[in-house]
Amino acid sequence: MLNRQGGDAGFVPIAYLCVVKELGLIWSLIRKDWMIEWRLKYALSGLMLYLITLVFVVVISFQEISSPVWNVLFWILFLFVGMNAVLKSYQQESGYRKYYLQQLIDPLTLLISKTIYNVVLLFICALLIYGMLSIFITSPVRDVWLFLGTIAAVSVSFGICLTFISIIANQAAESATLAVIIGFPVLLPVLITGVRMSAFTIGMSMGGEISGDFTILLAIDLLLMGLSLWLFPFLWKD
Repeated sequence: MLNRQGGDAGFVPIAYLCVVKELGLIWSLIRKDWMIEWRLKYALSGLMLYLITLVFVVVISFQEISSPVWNVLFWILFLFVGMNAVLKSYQQESGYRKYYLQQLIDPLTLLISKTIYNVVLLFICALLIYGMLSIFITSPVRDVWLFLGTIAAVSVSFGICLTFISIIANQAAESATLAVIIGFPVLLPVLITGVRMSAFTIGMSMGGEISGDFTILLAIDLLLMGLSLWLFPFLWKD
């Protein structure tokens, strides 16, 4: 009994150290991606210019926007800005850098770090879109915290979807074209669910309850994350 307890006591610190080490690697990879984005100023500048241009065109085209139209426009802007921001993320890990990373880290660690980074980036983009629209057009959102929760949930789903799509598309020669072809059918259910969820925050009811939409997003996230964890080690070695 004493030996068994001693073995269990020794196992816990080892498992704890392994988890801490993996979390440290994930954080280091996220910092690496951010530093690359920050040094390549044109990437962030191009994204901001793209976002501002889209919002400006919407504002000058619609002087007065009803609540349903505002809701749909927000998610259309989020779709195009999100795809433009995330689909290029995996392209950085190509060529000699890919071979170098293959010797250092586990592919699943890289996948998780990419997914977390993309989710945070998408959430920031969504907040910027919401802020810019609110400045120029009166926001119809009544429950801000529920709307922010909806943005966070959809950002997680988009981040998982777009990371999965960029990984697959990067294996082909025409990666950008393939990403668009694969992306829209995969993202369409997430986009429709996001529209339904945010409709509750502006006082509209599209049938059902918002908890059911959260369940749909969770199911999509688990499915795509499972596929990503299964496929990525094989694609990473290719």
